[in-house]
Amino acid sequence: MAEFTREQILEKVAAGDNLSGIDLRVSKLELANLRAVNLSGADLSGANLYFAKLTDADLSAANLQLAVLDRADLTGAFLTRANLRGASLERANLFRANLWNARLEGVQCEGANLDRALVTGATYDKMTNWPKGFDPEEAGAVLVD
Repeated sequence: MAEFTREQILEKVAAGDNLSGIDLRVSKLELANLRAVNLSGADLSGANLYFAKLTDADLSAANLQLAVLDRADLTGAFLTRANLRGASLERANLFRANLWNARLEGVQCEGANLDRALVTGATYDKMTNWPKGFDPEEAGAVLVD
């Protein structure tokens, strides 16, 4: 797959191009406005999405393993079946995000807003760091070994 620069990616977003399935590994997209973009199936493993605006984005089945999403706005984002293993979501806004059947093993999400987020069927492990007061089992997430 072709690699794209930050500028090329943002140009494609501005043009309304579908980024579904694109290899964006280790991309530097901090502070990027990716609102409502279709990134379903995209490979964003190790990407820097610090403070990115991903409101209403489609990240279903995306590979976000080891991605940095600290302080990202994922309000209403669609993360079903996404692989977030080892990702950092510290202080991220996941209000109304759909994380159904997502992989959350080893995720760091201290201070994240999970209010009204759907985590039913999402898997997590003992290394997953949830926000204070959040009960993953009560929310429907599944502890795995």
